[in-house]
Amino acid sequence: MSTITLRRIVTDVDAHGTSVFVDDEPIASTESPELDIYNLWGTNDVPVVGAGSGSPAMVSEPFYPGPGGVRAVQCVLHPGIADASASEGQEGLQDAFDQERPGFHTTDTVDYGICLDGEVYLVLDHDEERLITPGTVVVQHGTTHAWQNRSDRDCTMLFVIHGAERS
Repeated sequence: MSTITLRRIVTDVDAHGTSVFVDDEPIASTESPELDIYNLWGTNDVPVVGAGSGSPAMVSEPFYPGPGGVRAVQCVLHPGIADASASEGQEGLQDAFDQERPGFHTTDTVDYGICLDGEVYLVLDHDEERLITPGTVVVQHGTTHAWQNRSDRDCTMLFVIHGAERS
């Protein structure tokens, strides 16, 4: 469980062209023995901004967005293999996981991952791997991968997941 309380503040432009706050609330998590997931923000389409566009709406399902959609997610990966296929409460998350290789998953997305705290191994096919530490940015282009926290403490990652089309 995270030691901080995450909070989402949302701004917009009202009908008069004035910048305003439209939301300010704590963010709940979906917790499992492997990881805690915080859905920070999401869209299914290209957002429209500007005066009179209407307040944006948060979209978190399905977990992995379709082409053009975006999800911002913070994950706390507990020690061990982060096999989110065991996670409940995240529609569509389990669909990406390989039943033969625990923790490995493939998505039709481009993912930007930033390690905020702790360390985790990013493992690709043929057991290629890199140690990810705070300040490391990972850009994944629809790759099959797994996250393995081999340390004795949590690792916090921030992900921006952009829906893509697979060729």
